[in-house]
Amino acid sequence: MKTIRGFLLLLFAFLLGIVGFAQQATDSNPTLTAAKKGDPGAQYNLGVAYYYGQGRPKDLVQAVYWWRKAAEQGEIEAQYFLGNAFSQGEGVSQDPVEAMHWWLKAAEQGNSGAELSVGQSYAEGEGVPKDPNEARKWLLRVVSAEEREVGAMPAQPGQRVTVAQARAQSNNPAILAKWDVQQRFALAQNTLGLIYAEGSGVPSDMAEAAAWWSKAAERECAAAQFNLGLCYYRGLGEAKDNVEACKWMNLAASQGYGDAAKVQNALEQQMTIDQIAAAQQLTREFKPYQPAKL
Repeated sequence: MKTIRGFLLLLFAFLLGIVGFAQQATDSNPTLTAAKKGDPGAQYNLGVAYYYGQGRPKDLVQAVYWWRKAAEQGEIEAQYFLGNAFSQGEGVSQDPVEAMHWWLKAAEQGNSGAELSVGQSYAEGEGVPKDPNEARKWLLRVVSAEEREVGAMPAQPGQRVTVAQARAQSNNPAILAKWDVQQRFALAQNTLGLIYAEGSGVPSDMAEAAAWWSKAAERECAAAQFNLGLCYYRGLGEAKDNVEACKWMNLAASQGYGDAAKVQNALEQQMTIDQIAAAQQLTREFKPYQPAKL
């Protein structure tokens, strides 16, 4: 979970940085002037410019300096990215406790990225004592905001972005940003599944775990597709069904997830030709989750 979370945090920071690059390159002096005068939005944007080296030399220490100034004034995105910097050890010494401090501030103001980081930190015991009840509280806050946040994004109004679209339009910042935000919610659902599977702070309940993994798998979360495939393979929380298991492993493997391809191959050794064909057909027919209205 830590690796996935770190990757998505950096990806989201990268995507937001792209959106601000043009302005930073042409408007750096006014931004610097406003930042020095204490404008938190300008301070945040200046941090982004330093982080990516847009309009000024790349300098992670300066990025953190300006993000901290903005964060101390309550700028939500700056608090979130300052937490990311401490989590990844970029521009500062890696410090999960300090990362959690800033994520909590942003999460308490409704930043769903920070809410996810807080929830996963409590689930993993990083920066705070492990507390599955707090983890569930924050993760449920994340998933409750899904349709509101995804629906408000400008790319493809009223629709979700699929992994195929994200790959095909990898040079489109708006599409990639929407994909990243969608995965934020799917990761929260996947982590809730892990909490119920492990019985962390709640009675172990594989049916509940499988239900959360099913939600995330339908949203193209590769980790959840793998977990759900294992449920069908082993008959945990779902009736044992090698065809369904193979379908979800196919989908996870198509995203290059972990041992999905190995499990898929092992499954196919236990299946008839007709079953393999049925699983392949289900894989082709898979349609990612799309709510009736966003």
